[in-house]
Amino acid sequence: MAEQETNEQAAEKKQSGGGLPRKVRMLLKLLLPVGIVIVGVLAGYIVSGLGAASPQQADAALQGQEPAEPEEKGEQDQYAYKPLEDLSVNFDTPERLRYLSVIFVIKMRSEDKDIVAKAVDDHMPELRSWLNLYLSDQAIDEISGGRNQNRIRRRVQDKFNEMIWPDARPMISEVLCERWIIQ
Repeated sequence: MAEQETNEQAAEKKQSGGGLPRKVRMLLKLLLPVGIVIVGVLAGYIVSGLGAASPQQADAALQGQEPAEPEEKGEQDQYAYKPLEDLSVNFDTPERLRYLSVIFVIKMRSEDKDIVAKAVDDHMPELRSWLNLYLSDQAIDEISGGRNQNRIRRRVQDKFNEMIWPDARPMISEVLCERWIIQ
């Protein structure tokens, strides 16, 4: 009989939270999920920083490409940059007016700087027209996120090289984004 009462008391304690005061139980219910989220975010941050030596290597790894070797100190002098004008593109979305404001930067080898800058300036009307059409045809979910931005940057680089030098070696090394704002 005494054993049955002890079992009943134990079952009641389990149901009531093991003898903890009600305020402590409520606090645990609130803090436990928050703690789990914080630990998850910290773990993701730490793991992402351990896997790649540079953002370029992380991008290459995400794309499934062989990561490039880290740039040497003198390698920065090998490249020149030409920012393009600000470009704003409207999207055709059924719910509301959305637009992308972007500034692309052309990366080229320093020895090709004069040739590339002049060629880009000479072809700027065609390049801007193609950019407007290409970006406005993208759905909002096709331009959001780093993976999509990298895809668009590579597509712009390939198309610019094709438009400016159709039968010659491509002279634009990379197209970078100085600004990418979706509103």
